[in-house]
Formats: sequence, C-alpha cells, structure tokens
Amino acid sequence: MDFSLSQDQQMLVDLCEKIAQGFEDSYWQKIDEEYGFPREFWSTLVEQGILGITIPEEYGGSGLGMVEMCLAAEALSSNGGDCGGMFVGGPVFGGCLINSAGTPQQKAQYLPGIVKGELWSGGFTEPNSGSNITTIRTEARKEDGHYLVKGQKMFISNIKVASHIGIMCRTSPYDPARRTEGVSLLVGDLPNPGIEARPLKKMGSHFMDTNAVFFDDFKVPQENLVGEEGKGWKALYAVLNPERLAIAASGIGTGNPAGTLPPAGKLPRKSIVGGPSWPGHFFPVLTSREIPAPCNSRTSLMPTVENEPMVALRAVNFGNC
Repeated sequence: MDFSLSQDQQMLVDLCEKIAQGFEDSYWQKIDEEYGFPREFWSTLVEQGILGITIPEEYGGSGLGMVEMCLAAEALSSNGGDCGGMFVGGPVFGGCLINSAGTPQQKAQYLPGIVKGELWSGGFTEPNSGSNITTIRTEARKEDGHYLVKGQKMFISNIKVASHIGIMCRTSPYDPARRTEGVSLLVGDLPNPGIEARPLKKMGSHFMDTNAVFFDDFKVPQENLVGEEGKGWKALYAVLNPERLAIAASGIGTGNPAGTLPPAGKLPRKSIVGGPSWPGHFFPVLTSREIPAPCNSRTSLMPTVENEPMVALRAVNFGNC
C-alpha cells in the first residue's frame, strides 16, 4: 500500500504547518493559563477553510475526507494547539452528525455555520455508562411539538462556547435484549435555561471547558431529531469514529516535536517538575533518558514509569498500521 501523500494533501499539510507556526508558544501558554478559547487561532482556521475540510462543497466546504482532516489535525497540533479537540468541536460533532444523518433542511441550516466557525458540543457520555453508551439513562419525552430532555452527561466539552449540542438520549425504555433500540439523536441550541454545566478540573487543554452537564426539561424542537427516532445508534458511529481519529492524529502531531528536545539531563530540574511546558505543549516533558527521533503516522509515543517520579517517553513503531 502506498502511504505517500498526493500533491493536494501535501499542500494541505504545508498550509496547516504554516498556520501552526504563526502562533508562538507564548500564545498557547497565555490561553492555557487564562482558561480561554483560542479565538484568533480558530478565526484563522475559518479564513483558510480548514473547518470545512469534510463539509460538502454545496454547503461551503471542500468535500474531502477523514484522511485530510487527520492530516490537518496532526499538522496544526505540531506547534502547541490541541487541534483534535478543536476539530471535534464543530466539524465532527456537528459536521459528521448532520452530514451523515441529517435531513436536507438540517444540512442547509447547520453545515454552512460549521464552515464559518460555529462550535458544537456532544452530549454522549454519562457517569454510569462510559464507553458502553447503550446503557444511557438520559431521556426525552414529547410535549407540544418539542422533546423535553432530562438526565446527566459527563466529560462534555465546549458548553461555554458552543452554539449547538448533539444529544444522545432514550426516547423509549431500555431493553436488554435490544440494547441499541430506542436511542435517538437530537440537536439543541445553546445557551439554554434547561442545561447546567459544572466545570471539571483538568491538568491540561484548558482552552476547552469540560463539564458535568445536567438537563432539566431541556427543550428541543421535534424537527431537530437527527435521523429516525429510536434508530440513532448507527448514525452515532459517523460521529464517534471520526472523533477518535481526529484526536489520535492530533496526539501524534503534539508528540512529534518531542524529538527535537534536548536530553533530560540538560533540562533544569525546576522546569521538569511543575515548571512551564516545553516547547508550548501543555504537558511537562518528563524523561530520564534521551528522547528518540520524532514519531509519525506509523509511530506512537507511550509513557513508561521509571524508579524516580518522572516519566520517560519512548517511541514504539507499529509498522504499516
């Protein structure tokens, strides 16, 4: 199999690397310290058409695929930005959901806004369901032309800045014999008095708020049902799979610069423990031996624990994966 990039793909990578290089370490450090959203960076992605990579051309996008989105996420993450998380908050939670299962009216309503930078949140994970989302308890009942959503979600990002939220909920009771039946997908608008978000404390990626979310008769118009009622499980795959791909690609991009760092013995101790990130990524580079060359799409950074309270990064080659 040929893993070489096409000319258009290489041009995309070059553009995204150039965008990333335009935002220095100090920019990302300030964003992280202030728990702010990188509006200037996001606006640049809009101006360059990056957020519309996978959006069909008739809605203002480029009509490309997940390979191109992952290439962009990796390249953009190479200079400090967690662009996997950013891509999820728009092109994935919104774009992939609506493009795969939305009606023509929903596509015309939402997809152009994603290209223009509208942020989305995704309400899928729950405290007691984790990855086994067939056991979700959030429910939605119909009343006067609306769904009223009630329940709790966990680890939900972008509530503070998003314009819309995709919600996975049950519109019929859970049946252990037919676990995926009765699951529906709704699109709600934000802000909304029927939702409460309680921020969670995190060790990094502070540009993206992550929350415990509570729905209390959160009102969603019935026309905001995405796909068929009770049959939302299949449409969900078009969201969760791209989410993982984009975040993984971003992680590779974030790890690549680690190979350019000096050996740990040449780093001052006070910078290693509790000091500033180096070089602009929001994890301390803790290592007890020399870090190998940068990884790429065939290599992954994996942590190992040493005797002292430090973490060594080692590159593991997975071959042609």
